[in-house]
Amino acid sequence: MRTAMLGFIGIGLAACAVALWLLVLRPPEEVPAVVPSQPLLIGDLTIEAFAEVVRGTVLQTLADCSVEGKMQGKAKINFDVAGYVTAQFTCDVEPDA
Repeated sequence: MRTAMLGFIGIGLAACAVALWLLVLRPPEEVPAVVPSQPLLIGDLTIEAFAEVVRGTVLQTLADCSVEGKMQGKAKINFDVAGYVTAQFTCDVEPDA
C-alpha cells in the first residue's frame, strides 16, 4: 500500500510539473535581439514584449531549480487535481562574480 501511495505521489508531482511547464513556462518565441540606442523603460514595452521578458527571466531563474512536495487526493490524466498539492522550490544558484 505504501509503495502504491508513493508511486501515486510521484505521478501527481510529475503531472503538476508538466502542467506548469505546458501552461505557464512555455519556451519564449525566438525573436531577434534589437539593441536600441537608448535604454527602454518598462512603460515603453507592449504587453506581449513585457510578458516575454518576464517569461525569459522566470525560465532563466528556474533553470537551476527543482520541485519537491506531496500530494493528497487524486489526479486524472488531464491534470485535473482533486485534493491538495504542497510543493517547495529549491534553487541552487551561485552569485554573479
